[in-house]
Formats: sequence, structure tokens, C-alpha cells
Amino acid sequence: MRDRLLAALLVLGAFRAVPCEEPVCDRVVAVGDLHGGFEAFLGILRETAVVDESGAWSDPRACLIQVGDVADRGGQPRMIYEFLMELQREAPGRVEMLLGNHEVMNVVGDLRYTERAEFEAFAAEETAEERAAGFEAFLRSGASAGDLEADRREFDVRYPAGWFAHRRAFSPEGRYGAWLLERPAIRLVDGTLYVHGGIGKEVAREGVEGTNARVAEEVREYVRLRRRLVAAGVVGELEPFRESFWSVRSRLREAELAAEERPAPAWVEDARRFLALDDGLPFSRSGPLWDRSLADDDLSALLEMLPPLLSRLGAERVVVGHTTQEDGRIRVRAGGRVFLIDTGAGPAFEGRASALEVSWTGRVEAVYRASRELLEPCSLPDEEVERFLRDGTVASSSEIGVGVTRPKRVLLDLGGRTLAAAFKTVNIHETKPIRMERSGMTFELTDRYANERAAYLLDRMLGIGMVAPAVIRTLDGVEGALVAWVSDAICERDRAGPGLSPEEILSRSRQRDVMEVFDALIANVDRNLGNRLTSPLDGKLHLIDHSRSFRLDRKPSKAFLDSPSSLPRALLDRLEALDRDSLLARLDGLVTRQQVKALLARRDAIVSKVESDRRLLGDAMVFHEMAPRVEEAPPPGETP
Repeated sequence: MRDRLLAALLVLGAFRAVPCEEPVCDRVVAVGDLHGGFEAFLGILRETAVVDESGAWSDPRACLIQVGDVADRGGQPRMIYEFLMELQREAPGRVEMLLGNHEVMNVVGDLRYTERAEFEAFAAEETAEERAAGFEAFLRSGASAGDLEADRREFDVRYPAGWFAHRRAFSPEGRYGAWLLERPAIRLVDGTLYVHGGIGKEVAREGVEGTNARVAEEVREYVRLRRRLVAAGVVGELEPFRESFWSVRSRLREAELAAEERPAPAWVEDARRFLALDDGLPFSRSGPLWDRSLADDDLSALLEMLPPLLSRLGAERVVVGHTTQEDGRIRVRAGGRVFLIDTGAGPAFEGRASALEVSWTGRVEAVYRASRELLEPCSLPDEEVERFLRDGTVASSSEIGVGVTRPKRVLLDLGGRTLAAAFKTVNIHETKPIRMERSGMTFELTDRYANERAAYLLDRMLGIGMVAPAVIRTLDGVEGALVAWVSDAICERDRAGPGLSPEEILSRSRQRDVMEVFDALIANVDRNLGNRLTSPLDGKLHLIDHSRSFRLDRKPSKAFLDSPSSLPRALLDRLEALDRDSLLARLDGLVTRQQVKALLARRDAIVSKVESDRRLLGDAMVFHEMAPRVEEAPPPGETP
């Protein structure tokens, strides 16, 4: 990998971006400030599997966004730029680097943080003529001590080998400068905004495209005007960025004071335009490359300021770098609206490499070497999942191999994105009751795919959100229920129990309480550890397999009625609000009137039981919201 990149450094032709249509990103991998940390960058990209072990692009559905600040503070920034250019050629339209403040600093010649090793990486390309011309400019600048040998030593200290080739490469016409000025300052992908520093009112007013255009144009304008002022003798050739503004301001003041005695110099208008750029969008401390408000502002101020800005920009959240997180971990602020991803990956910092992975479903994870952390669960709206289930084309279909109803696993494709689902076609409903000789119980046999859709709709009517979305659809001439596959989840029987915190134990217990109320309501006789799924990262309970529900029993099971009531107060309110007309309208064609009548009878029994337990045990023992808070047990030897 290193040899391939070193060879690429010898190719000094201008980079030409490959035009393509805007890609669909199944996931966006965002990487924060690198400051020359090439090995850290390569390692975290391997960890996210967007590149393989050789460093070649390996995920045709992923997108990569690096949020700027590759340059300065040492390391190997040049290798990172070449690597990103190569990835852009391998995955056209899927790899983007945003402008950071240090990228712009390198283009305009603000080299306060550029280390000697970074210049020396260009030494082989620096010509003797460039260096000689630079020394002459140094002597003209007034820095000469009058001793040629001393001047030469001072020149070599201030402008080490490669300095002038570095400036050429980062000029707007150079290999890296030209490429950087094609990079955006801000990018919006699937509701997530990516920017190096932050967003403010000016960015919101300009919009994404307007901000990008203005940043690039103002950087180019700075370089154009500076060159003209150098040619006019107003600014020295080697004068640093900040000192250039001071010199121009001083010379302009002199020209204005002398205006009554002689005509204004031709460069005056250029000087005024140049000074106006001092607070331009690329250089302003409140601009998108320098703003730290999302990291540093008080939370209450942030919560007031941020929502209207995001709304103006069409975004739900914003991902930024620029402000290094001292603990080396990605930080979340403002209820998941802000993600701070500069974890100090460069060699000058004591942080670590990281990436933020944002799925098109809304799932957000922090990725570190050999570990992942869920920051925000999947939040794909039900409407979007239903649209996928209804309209997606079948990309593949296979037998699941488990379950007596023999469901199939189907992979759906919609607009280049994929979603997995289970397809169930079982449809058995015996109206004649069946008597079980051993137990003496009598019940009707029902095992119908329509119940999957009915259970999902009823779950949403009750505000529970545990049942996977399901639609009725015909595939290959057979009608059935297409149920969204619950990804990244494990069966309850496979879920480890020891070592849970009190909060995790309480969360499990309360979700199970809700499940038991729901199963009692729909008369589900098939709940088992195999169809209770849990997302291991966030502990959320998901319920599948409801085809054996909606029986005609008018009472919940004896085991349920004998257990103490435990549920959220809001769930009781929604149970009480259920009525025949709303159920028939919502579940039309999925269940019969007799099934709705039986469901309401079970509902009445559940409500009656809850009211009885409230009188007997008190609301604090029945309702989740009113229960005493569970505290962490104190460490051994400490008193609570």
C-alpha cells in the first residue's frame, strides 16, 4: 500500500474528478481530523470495511466523507491526499473530503502549523531556480542581517527544503490546491449534514450550495488579490497570511491620508476588497471551517439555536470535526442532533482513530479499532418500511429453514437499496373448535398470515412499537404477509443475562410487561424465546411471529390474570380508548367481527384486572412511570 502511494506521488499531472450521478449511500462512513495520521486513517477504513487489506475500495454501496484537517501538525498528510484521490478514482462519487480550516490555510499560505517534515516531503520536486528566487525574495524582504552566510542559514531555517515546492503544489493551480478548491465545505446526505467546524446563521442563509460556492470563490479571490498586491509592491512575496492583512491595512491608511495631495494608487480598490476578505466565510471564526459553537456552546443555548438552522438547511443532524475530544471518543450533543468526531487521530495528539457510521435507515454507530458503540438506533419511519415492502422488487428468495410455517427470507430492492423481509403464506383457520384430550382445553385453530399485519397495526394503535412492520402482498402468484426482517438482533434465548446493570434489568422487565399485555390482548399462543428478539446494542425488544393470534377466547390466560399488573399508564389509556368501530376500520379485511368482539372482551378483562390491582397494590406498584427509581448498588465497603 505504502509503495503504491509513494509511486503515485511522482505523478504530478492535474487531478480530474470523474463525473457521475449522485450515488445512493447505504451507509456513510465519516472520519474526523487526521493531521497526517495516514496509518490511523487506513486502519479505521479497514475496520469499517470500506477498503480491504490492500487499501482498495471494497464496498460498492458505501460512501466515505472525511471532514477536513488532513494537513499540518506533522505526520504524512500528502499520503492521505493521494490515498483519497485514488479512492475517488476507484469509487467515483462515493468518496468526498471536505475543506477544513487547515486545508484553506495551506492554500492561502498560512503555514503556522505546517511542520518541517511536511515541507521535506516535497523536497525532491523543488528546483534550484525556485529556491534561488526564494532566497532573493528573502533578501528583499528586509530580513537580511548583512552577512550572506548568516542570511543563508536563516533562510534555510525559515524555508526548509521543499517549502517552495509545497507552496506550488498547494496553489490554486497546483496538484493539491486545485483539487482542494473543488472540495465542498459542507455536504448533506440523507438528512445528515457534514461540515468541518460548524454552522451558523450565515451558512443557513447561504444554504449548502451557496456556502460551498462562496467558500471556494473567496479563497480564490484572496489568492488573486494577494498576487496583484505583491506585484504592486504592497505586500511582500514571502509575507505570512496574517501579516499580509496588517501590511495592506497600513499601506491603505497611508494612501487615504495622502489622497488630498495626490491621486489614489491603482491598487487601492484591490486593497479594500482584500481587507474585506479578512472576515470572509473561509476565514471567519463563525464560518463553517472555524466555528466551534456546536462543541463549546452551553447546551441550553445550543438547543435554542440549532433546530431552526438545521431546518433551514434541510437536515436532521450535523456531524463536525475541528474540536478534539480529549477522551478520544465520539461525543453526542443536543439529543442526537450533533456528533463531534475529531478524536485526535493525528500523531501529534494522544487520541485515537475513529469513524462515525450513519446507515440510510438512521442507525448511527461510533467505530473504533476492534469495537463499535451504538449512538442512535435505526429510525427508519414505518411509512418508508411499508413502501419498501409494498414496492420493492425481489432480488433473492430462500428458505429460512426454521419455523413450522416454512417462511421464506426475501431480499427486496428499491432504488438501489435493499431490505430483508420474511414472507409467510400459512393460512389455516378452523371454525370448528378442537378439544385437547390431555388438557381438556377447547379452542379454534388459527394460523393465518393476515394476523401478522393485524398485529403490527394494533401495536402501532397502542403506541408500543415492538412489532415489525408487515404488509399483505402477492409474490409469484401467492399471497402472504411480508414482514420486515429485524436486523442486528438476537433471540431472547441467546441473550446473555449475567453482568447486567440494574437499569438494564429494569428495562428488560418493563419491556416484557408490555409484551405480556399485548399478547394477552391478541390471544397469542405462540410467544416463545425464539420469536422475542433483542437488539444487543440498545436492548430494544422486537416481537415477531403473530400468525397464531386473534383467537376467539374472551379471557386472557389464567397465568396472565394471576400475575400482578405492571404496565405504562399511557398503555392503559390507549387500551381503554379502543372501540369496535376504530378496530374494524383499522383492521378491515384482516380479522373478522367475531375476532374484534373477542379482542374487546379480553381488553375489558385486562382493564378490570389493572383497576383491581391499583386498588389492592397502589398506582406506584402498577404503573411503570410511578415506580421508585432503581439505584446502582454502592461498591463494596461504601455506604449508600
